[in-house]
Amino acid sequence: MNNKESTLKRVKSNIMGPYKNYIKYIFKKGFIFRQIINKQGENFNDYISIAIIIKNESLYIKEWIEYHLLVGVDRFYIYDVGSTDNVLEVLQPYIDKGVVIYQYFPGKDRQVPAYCDAILKYKYQTRWLAFVDADEFIVPVQKYTLPEVLKEYEQYPGVCVNYAMYDSNGHLKKPEGLVIKNYTNMSIDPEYISNRFVKSIVNPREVIVVNAHWCIYRFFKWGVDENGKTTIGAITKKQSLSKLRINHYYTKSKEELLSKINKGAVGTLGRKMPEKVLTDIDEDRYNFSITKEDKIMDKYIDEVENRFHQ
Repeated sequence: MNNKESTLKRVKSNIMGPYKNYIKYIFKKGFIFRQIINKQGENFNDYISIAIIIKNESLYIKEWIEYHLLVGVDRFYIYDVGSTDNVLEVLQPYIDKGVVIYQYFPGKDRQVPAYCDAILKYKYQTRWLAFVDADEFIVPVQKYTLPEVLKEYEQYPGVCVNYAMYDSNGHLKKPEGLVIKNYTNMSIDPEYISNRFVKSIVNPREVIVVNAHWCIYRFFKWGVDENGKTTIGAITKKQSLSKLRINHYYTKSKEELLSKINKGAVGTLGRKMPEKVLTDIDEDRYNFSITKEDKIMDKYIDEVENRFHQ
């Protein structure tokens, strides 16, 4: 099996498989009906918030929060699906400030239920609600903060933001320091399908179907890409990174990627745990074939480091 076939197989397993379970869940819980009849709000406590599920992210979550605070995120709805590390201790200062709303949410296949819960509970609290993971950083490309960019899209029910995929930067073991500093090797392979994946930033009052990557909205509306073009599904025809992007630090070092794979999927049925613990992995999983050095995060690194060590 060549690299392209292997990637396509993983896409089908990771993304396509759980769709029937998403639909089953939202119908069972009456989510669609409750969203169709919802009333639009005008005044919000927050402009942009993020809903996220986590499991054992204590080594990474502080950097992730501090970065997103720096680019203008107001609040984080964090759903812990069964952590056994000290992540709650790391989160406690943010919980005390009200920046993080934490909920212990254990179990399998909890991503969509968590997103539905966030929409129903907080849709009148925030103008925009983003759905990303702890290894994904939302980046305003031409501006410094996200609100500066998102104001251009307020006429739309949601914005679909393409991935920018980063590999191991040659690290076999976890390096010291920030993720956004250590990993600058970005894939520019037009054949690498993950470069065309999206995550969504939505008007939560408009959503009637939600999954890990894209949403369906009320009254036959659709989200758009950064260029204002209608986007349907988890994958766009081509990658576009001129205004917004999701820096996806999926692999990090070889050691960290092996740990992630052996941990299994946090939120969906698609990516199952291996039958036995893996001790090695093909190099093309953590070192991409066509890359360039990308320094877009340089403008944030010093401030994130200062905040990280406070």
